[in-house]
Amino acid sequence: MAGTGLREAVDCLKHALIPADPHEITINLKLARLHHALEEPAEAIAYHRKVVEVCQADLRPIQDYAKSSLEVAEYQMRIPNGDLVLARDYLEIVASSNAEDVGRAAELLKNVKATIHARAMSADTEAQTQELCSRLASDHALVLNPDIDTPFLDTTDVLHKLLPYHVFLQPQEDLDTLTRSMKGKGKATETELEAEFRETKFAIECHKRRDALVKRFRDIQTRQGKRTAPDDQAVLVASLVLDVERSDTTLLSNELRTVRAEHERREKERRMVAHVARPAYYGPGPVPPAAATAVSTQYYRGYPYAYAQVYGSTTHANSTPVAFSVPPAPLVPSPVPAQSAIPVQLPVASLPALHALGIVPVPAASLPVDGQSQPAAILRGSSSNGSMLSLEINVSSLQSAQMSGLAMVLNSLMSKSNPSVNSSNLDSQPSSAASGNEAT
Repeated sequence: MAGTGLREAVDCLKHALIPADPHEITINLKLARLHHALEEPAEAIAYHRKVVEVCQADLRPIQDYAKSSLEVAEYQMRIPNGDLVLARDYLEIVASSNAEDVGRAAELLKNVKATIHARAMSADTEAQTQELCSRLASDHALVLNPDIDTPFLDTTDVLHKLLPYHVFLQPQEDLDTLTRSMKGKGKATETELEAEFRETKFAIECHKRRDALVKRFRDIQTRQGKRTAPDDQAVLVASLVLDVERSDTTLLSNELRTVRAEHERREKERRMVAHVARPAYYGPGPVPPAAATAVSTQYYRGYPYAYAQVYGSTTHANSTPVAFSVPPAPLVPSPVPAQSAIPVQLPVASLPALHALGIVPVPAASLPVDGQSQPAAILRGSSSNGSMLSLEINVSSLQSAQMSGLAMVLNSLMSKSNPSVNSSNLDSQPSSAASGNEAT
């Protein structure tokens, strides 16, 4: 479709060119461009050359036909046996002007001059060759048909009759080459043979290496074809798996580092709590005798086992062993069985700390029956606004770590409620705590 439209445009412009002014160049330039688009360079160059001739005849400025001159010059340089003289004349005109294509014209002018010089040299060489061939042909004819009946007339006649016999003079190198080509290679020297042997060995070694490389490449392709997946996909999958494992390892390392830091922090807190003295639950005064007796009877019992032999006595064969027993100490009943339960009022915000210690307050309505193990903390009630809780802590049900943690919680609450406590009270606290621990 595009070619048909261009062809119609060419026909229209050709009809418009018939009644046009002979000095008109716009239609010629358009026709040149259309023929160039239709890949018809000969017709396009004909219109460009007409533009150049019209502009030169009308003495128009070089800028009007500089591009057409370059097109004609390039075409003459491109085709075989082109008019290089015409191309040189057009390029010299453009190169000596102030048109915008001066640089391009100068470069093309250099190429045209070089081509003209090369053609001239080749023409001279061809003429010399033809003359030499004709001279040799005439000498061959004179040698093949000598004039043996006429005697020499003078020196010039001698030269004319004997000079053609130079065709029988052959250089020694040409003779050697001719002989070698006819009878095969001449006698090779020992050095040439050694060099040929080395080259042959090297060629054989290169051929062996090539065969080894070909075999290796074929084996690699065979192994790759036997696999379930191509090597590039396997490498990609392996790299993806390694990346995932590397990221998982990094996450685990970070988590392990975090856990270790938390463990070290808790160990540090535990060591700090171990050095903190426990508070006195019976106040700063002396421990009541009944409470001390109850605690001692709770944790200590008599030794009911009998001794088989008195130390230092002599054992006889038929002697009867004497047994000594220590009666258990009488239990002194405690006036208040809940003496080990300490009433404490704690804020609701301290419940997470108690839960972390394993102390979970149980409401009084949910207490187990008598004879069963009692909880470590009993919830007796709360304040009106629900911010404070009334608890009873069973000291006998707590472990040492729980007691230490509870002491730390109570100390923190006391330090928050009494910020102006002096150093004497702080020094007296460990002693009271120690007495309370002994009572417990």
